Amino acid sequence: MNNMNFYNIIKRRFLILAVIFLINGCSHSISNDEKRLQAIEQAKPVYASNAIRLKITAVPQLNVFNNMSNSCTILIAQAEKREQLDKLLANPVLLRNLFAGTGATEQILQLDNYVMMPGQSVSLHIDRAEQARYIALIAGYYPAPDSTHTRVLSLPLRLEQHGWWNSSWNAEFIPMSINLTLGRYAITRSDFSAGNTGDEVVFPGQTAESGSDESLLRK
Repeated sequence: MNNMNFYNIIKRRFLILAVIFLINGCSHSISNDEKRLQAIEQAKPVYASNAIRLKITAVPQLNVFNNMSNSCTILIAQAEKREQLDKLLANPVLLRNLFAGTGATEQILQLDNYVMMPGQSVSLHIDRAEQARYIALIAGYYPAPDSTHTRVLSLPLRLEQHGWWNSSWNAEFIPMSINLTLGRYAITRSDFSAGNTGDEVVFPGQTAESGSDESLLRK
């Protein structure tokens, strides 16, 4: 009888310890997710030379008007917040002025442009601006850019976890590659990738864009 009581006591204590470990494990999981999210939000968007690698290919029948191919200017705008780029894209007057080189670039951290000719293929290396978290690619199709002529992408972060039981997370902005194809009347393809095989790479706030794109590509 005494042995039976002893075993019952041991069993109850074992169950209590198991429940405690289970609760701690769940709490740890939630805490770990919060740490991960915090690392993403607190990542510092520092300046980086040539951190945006952009390959642009234009079809021979580029920006056709009156059955004739034309050049097409690409604007590359960087901003801290997605809504700043959305505001720019929603303002046709400001966009026209930017393509003409006369518009103000308030809240735009960096603005680059390149004129594409029909059938041309180029590779550009663009500096990532300090504080930049998003990039917009705007193709100047006739008569004016619309949603099929633009892409807005978030700049990628690489996440690293340190430790096991009480782990911590680190997130840093890394270079990215973008492949853009300019079709007859619109952007027909825009693929983007970052990091190396095995890296945990995230594009914060990224959603699938229109067109034939593949979303959230990872190298």
